[in-house]
Amino acid sequence: MARNHVYSHLSRKNYNDWDHEDNRMAGLVCGSYNVAGFYVNQNLVEEKMFFEIYGSSLRDMSKFLKEYVEDREGHWKNLEILFERNPLNK
Repeated sequence: MARNHVYSHLSRKNYNDWDHEDNRMAGLVCGSYNVAGFYVNQNLVEEKMFFEIYGSSLRDMSKFLKEYVEDREGHWKNLEILFERNPLNK
């Protein structure tokens, strides 16, 4: 539901125009990927496999949620690492 909201609404909406629900949905997506990033960073999930499955979605999220994540610098540390390591971002 939250990723769908990001794809269907936030991908076309200026970050400055986001409302409370937009921020809530962005937070849910970032939180989910942040936890996944923790597992990848702790080698509990194989990084290559993770990016094969979620790389394209993560690439899209990094575009749509860039400003949101930047405004909360350091809050989504594991997510930011995933953004940087994603081979589809290169």
